[in-house]
Amino acid sequence: MHTNHLNKVLKKNTNKTTSELIAQRVLQEAKVLLKHTTYNISDISFCLGFEEPSYFINFFKKEKIQLP
Repeated sequence: MHTNHLNKVLKKNTNKTTSELIAQRVLQEAKVLLKHTTYNISDISFCLGFEEPSYFINFFKKEKIQLP
């Protein structure tokens, strides 16, 4: 499936872009890890594919979520 087609179908059916859906899923997983594990923010950021913990924190700020 071509990327443009995937984006078009997702936008039509969910009213969200592919990037928005991925960000939503990453945010959901981050919340679970923060709440239900003893991992620190640095460990969670690396688990979720962020190169630096600061990128993870900026991601949360962008989504207007406060870290515990």
